[in-house]
Amino acid sequence: MSRQEEALRSIVLEFDTLPEKKIPKEGGMITSGDSDQLYTILANSSYAGVYMVQEGKFAFANHHAAHYAGYGPQEMVGLPSVKIVHPEDRETARENAVRMLKGFRSAPYEFRIITKDGNVRWIMETVTPITYRGKRAVLGNSMDITEQKNEREKMQNLEALKASFLDAIPHAAVGLQNRVIIFANKTVDDVFGWHSEELVGKTTRVLYRSDEEYEEIGRYVYSILGNQRTCSLEIPCVRMDGREITVKLTASRIGESLQDGKIIAIYEDITKRKRAEKALRESDQFNKAIISGANVGIVVYDRALRHQTWNLFMEHLTGCRAEDVLGKSSKDLFPQIHEEYLDAILEKALAGETVALPDMTYFVSQRGNSGWISGNYGPYRNTKGDIVGVIGMVYDITERKLAEEALKKSEEHFRAIFETAQDCIFIKDRALNYVLLNPAMEYVLGRPASELIGMSDREMFGDELEPRIREVDCRVLDGETSEDEYILNINGVPTTLHVVKVPMHDASGEITGICGIARDITQTRQLEAHIRQAAKMEAIGTLAGGIAHDFNNLLMGIQGHSFLMLMDIPSDHPHTAHLKGIEEIVRSGASLTRQLLGFAKGGKYEVKPTVLNDLIRKSSEMFGRTKKEIQIHHKYEEDVWIVEADQGQVEQ
Repeated sequence: MSRQEEALRSIVLEFDTLPEKKIPKEGGMITSGDSDQLYTILANSSYAGVYMVQEGKFAFANHHAAHYAGYGPQEMVGLPSVKIVHPEDRETARENAVRMLKGFRSAPYEFRIITKDGNVRWIMETVTPITYRGKRAVLGNSMDITEQKNEREKMQNLEALKASFLDAIPHAAVGLQNRVIIFANKTVDDVFGWHSEELVGKTTRVLYRSDEEYEEIGRYVYSILGNQRTCSLEIPCVRMDGREITVKLTASRIGESLQDGKIIAIYEDITKRKRAEKALRESDQFNKAIISGANVGIVVYDRALRHQTWNLFMEHLTGCRAEDVLGKSSKDLFPQIHEEYLDAILEKALAGETVALPDMTYFVSQRGNSGWISGNYGPYRNTKGDIVGVIGMVYDITERKLAEEALKKSEEHFRAIFETAQDCIFIKDRALNYVLLNPAMEYVLGRPASELIGMSDREMFGDELEPRIREVDCRVLDGETSEDEYILNINGVPTTLHVVKVPMHDASGEITGICGIARDITQTRQLEAHIRQAAKMEAIGTLAGGIAHDFNNLLMGIQGHSFLMLMDIPSDHPHTAHLKGIEEIVRSGASLTRQLLGFAKGGKYEVKPTVLNDLIRKSSEMFGRTKKEIQIHHKYEEDVWIVEADQGQVEQ
């Protein structure tokens, strides 16, 4: 048994359980046999499809019912009713028909049919049980609602499209009539925290911070929409949770006028964007402040090498103002430096390289500015990574170059002093090892600097002197200045050095080592000893002079007495010879005092021509008279020369 036959059989079985209905006629009952003509008249005069199904087949169908299915009325008779029902709707149609026949459903139901030529149409149907020719039957009334169904589907599609369109908008969209919300999309939840159904029926006051703002914004928007279709503005709003946001309101009237007060309002949450714009403005201002106040020249070129940025540093460096440079070709403004080096550098930067500008002099002929510069040039990329120009960083190194030249001269001066100084110059690090020595120190120590560099005092001077040197050096490393003398045994020769040591500082003021200057004062000390000895001798001479004067006074007294005695005695008196000897001794003593006075006066003696033989004879005779036991034998050189001499000195 086929599905059609099963469905038809089930309908017939259902019909068998239904109560029979009679068709009333003038207060009585007429049978189906008496009413064939009446059914036919009624069916053919109806604008709806009328048909009768008995035992699962059409027993009658008016023109409209047959036309719906694409058959003629006679073709429908005997045709199984289930045949024209769409296979997918057969079960539903059967269930609805049974429910209506049993009185459980009163509303018409809809289902699809398949016409004779295979088209699908929609039918709206009601059924009622009847008795026809003594048998149960079903009277059906139907209407072709295909066009209505299509229109309804179009409307549903339009509604779905509208709903989808509203929900697809990434911003809150609401429909308003006189500022009352009549619909809202789902995005209002994201923007304002309200569910769309919660907003419907409320005024837009719930979206604003205050009554004043609500009124003011409303007056403004509606006044604009009275003259034009749309308007847009940025306004503050408030979410359901009270958090304030900034939105862009775009309002559009519905229709050609605002007569019914209907508009669509779209609220775009731009809070993050406004914050980002604010941050971008602040960042832009910050970057401009950095560029403007940077202590380095910043230049930006586009791909045509026109200046896009020219900061204050570049103005001061070149004397060219930004308004005279921006937008203009660098080649036109500075042709000389382009020819010399800048063309090649900018070409490499546009190719993606970062190029260092070597130290070089510059001269801006238009302003007369000149000096030394260095810098770096690299590609300027946009957000996509494309090279759109060149960024240059230019450094004014004029002061550095001048300082380097001054330092070079200072180093040359230092080197000249260091190399030619007669004093020893040395430098020690904090570990008290020698790191630099000049030639004078090499000479004093008798060793080349290559052997001495890196040595400690212990290695250089031994254990005996090292503790004293270390103690002094530690004080110097603490910031003191020392001045000492050391006696060193250099190659077996005692050498006295006068050493001055000062701490060395770096740029931060930290002590990094010791600088010392040592002078060989060995000869100085020897001369000082000689001077001290001379001073002693001078003192002795002064003393000798005093003694000589006193002794001379005594001699004068002796000579005076001997002279008086000689005057009182005859020349042949035995004492005359003795008195003569006393006078001779006095003269010798006087000569001695003259020598002492000569010594006291720094070697000033009485020099005169002298015959040495006579002087020796005279002196020996005087010694011979002092003691008789002494015998003096004379032997003189003949023809001896006369000499210039102090007789007293020779006698001594």
